[in-house]
Amino acid sequence: HSVPEDFEVIHGQFWKSTHFTYEYITFLHFKAPMKWINEFIIRNDLKTATGTQTLPDDTPKWFDPYVGQKVYIPSGFSQGSMYFVNEKTGEVFLYEIQL
Repeated sequence: HSVPEDFEVIHGQFWKSTHFTYEYITFLHFKAPMKWINEFIIRNDLKTATGTQTLPDDTPKWFDPYVGQKVYIPSGFSQGSMYFVNEKTGEVFLYEIQL
């Protein structure tokens, strides 16, 4: 799939293990069209989170989701991945972990 022209990466941080299995941690702040975001939610089988979501202690200072953003989490197995979506502006804070 192609990246839309109005997709804007604001900040990002990616760590990948040198281990033979695919292990990574990603922090990403971006803006995208809601159509793209909705497709991302469907393709990744995300569901609306309930309760309080806690970010790891080593979260970058710029990764600061706004109060009122809708939070999504994986429907199946997850190690804590979270997707904070501002449905009015298309701004997303993505935290993804696979260890």
